[in-house]
Amino acid sequence: MINRSYDLSISWDNRKTCAVFSSLSPERFFRLNPHWVINGFQVSEQSFTADITDHETEQSFTITGTYLCNSDGFTEMHTEDHLCTSISFCQKNDNLHADVLYSSEPDEEAERRIVLWLRSVKEYLRLYATDSLNTRFFRMLMNRVILQMTPSQRKISLMLVRITVLELLVILVILIGWFFFLK
Repeated sequence: MINRSYDLSISWDNRKTCAVFSSLSPERFFRLNPHWVINGFQVSEQSFTADITDHETEQSFTITGTYLCNSDGFTEMHTEDHLCTSISFCQKNDNLHADVLYSSEPDEEAERRIVLWLRSVKEYLRLYATDSLNTRFFRMLMNRVILQMTPSQRKISLMLVRITVLELLVILVILIGWFFFLK
């Protein structure tokens, strides 16, 4: 077994951790993986079973495991996964760290996939680091819209948002030009 620790670079307080991770259900945690399509998810008490299709490789597999969050803010997920066997989140030096336990020495691609997943988790948890109107809006958007999509749907919607913003900018430039130069 090989243990690696990744600093998520988020200032973190253990008092918040349990509340945030209890709202981050195992299903939401798996939906944060940028390569996975969740086909089915069953939860019973602290254990779960997920039917997943990898969007990149088109492979389907099932992951089973347990999800624990105690009052000290230590959150742990044990899985029978092809990437890793355990992911634990805890506070070290006032930052949130993810300790990943690999069953064997990970190759570059497997570690890259875990780091991308942890980066998604980090950005999601950043929404919980502060409590402003902006972060509440983006939490709602993430939980109700974005995390319900598949990776390809996310890419398409992001592309449509970019095109819409570009169209609005072009319309604004045309209106400003017409208003100032033709009047």
